[in-house]
Parts: sequence; structure tokens; C-alpha cells
Amino acid sequence: MANRILPVALSRRSLMLITSGIPRRKIQVREDDLLQKNPPEFVEKFDVIRAANIINRQYFSELALRRMIDNLRGRLRPNGILIICRTHDDNTNNGTIFRRHGSNLQAVDRIGRGSEVAELAVQSGSSVEL
Repeated sequence: MANRILPVALSRRSLMLITSGIPRRKIQVREDDLLQKNPPEFVEKFDVIRAANIINRQYFSELALRRMIDNLRGRLRPNGILIICRTHDDNTNNGTIFRRHGSNLQAVDRIGRGSEVAELAVQSGSSVEL
């Protein structure tokens, strides 16, 4: 399967939030099940996490979405960045960029119209049991 690059319009501010202070040699790509408890080696280990085309209401219940968002938040280092985005059938991209502040996520920028789960993300912060 060939690699495909989809253009995403990011503001200069978004790009700076995502890349500031992160040496390129430290970027890792990981895959796992977001509904499972965080593996210890993932807790507060990531500066930036991008969750694309997975955290959306079409696939999961609100309870499952909250669990996934809480797990991702728990993987971020303090002040880490979480990007939740989705490419729609018409190839438009919408997403929200969050920064971890304490045990909460704060929306700091949007891509297009923002993420459909942005409200859930900023309300996250307490443990969610499935």
C-alpha cells in the first residue's frame, strides 16, 4: 500500500504548538487499543499525540469516547498536545488541538470547524469505567 499525504491547513500558531521544543529524533509512532488501560510505559510519556479518524461519534458511544480521551490525556506529559481530528467524506479536515493542563485538557486551536468531540475532551479529567 502506497503512502498517502492529505493536506491539512494548520495555522502558524497550531504548527508552533505542535512542534515547539520537540527534537525530531524523539518522534515515535505507536499503535494500541485506546479502550484498554494505559500500559505503564505510556503514562505521561508523550509530548504530542495525534488521534486521527478514530475518536468520533460514528464509531463509539459517548462512554467509550470519554474513556479513550481520558487514556490519551493520561499519556501526555504536563503541557503536552493532543490533536483529535477527522477527515470527512468530502475530504474536509476538522479537528481540535488541546493542551494538557494539570488533569484537564484545554482547547487551544481548531482545524476547520473543530472536533466533534471537543466538548467531551474539555470535560474529561475524571476516570471513566466501561
